[in-house]
Amino acid sequence: MRWINLAAQKYHRLMLSDVGRPYLEKELRTIAGWNTSKWDDGLSQFDKLFIKIGKESNDGKGG
Repeated sequence: MRWINLAAQKYHRLMLSDVGRPYLEKELRTIAGWNTSKWDDGLSQFDKLFIKIGKESNDGKGG
């Protein structure tokens, strides 16, 4: 759990910085969009024929 404390310190330091804040806000916007992405975004129809991700997969977005 030490890493999470270090990450939190870095996060707070960046948010208080005029230089770091815009960067963090951009990154947080990107992360917030992850919930609408799908595992097959950007794959061709050909690739989708051969890649199967299901319930047994480690990828929680499969189906």
